[in-house]
Amino acid sequence: MGRHWGDFIAAMIAAGIGTLIISRICLWLASSLGDTRRKIVVAHVVTLMVSVTAASFALSLDGAPNLLWAAVACLPTQLLWLAWDLGALRQRRARQLAAEAREAESAAPGTP
Repeated sequence: MGRHWGDFIAAMIAAGIGTLIISRICLWLASSLGDTRRKIVVAHVVTLMVSVTAASFALSLDGAPNLLWAAVACLPTQLLWLAWDLGALRQRRARQLAAEAREAESAAPGTP
């Protein structure tokens, strides 16, 4: 018996929720490393490895791990969360630069 589209959609939804939770835990554990792109990428690579391993056992047909289905289910959602986190990092940095520019303007002598 093969896989059906309903199984695939359910696996994608479960993978999306699972990778989100695992990535938040990895990012929280790595919070002492600062707010860098490297930390985000490393946390998401670790998340992908953990989630594919866990999903391969959850998606097994005959008791053997199904790595292909697990990777197909987890990779797109993991890339979505990675893009989300990198976009959020970019926004945080832009806000920080804008705040620093406003402070520099207000601290400069002789400006009205």
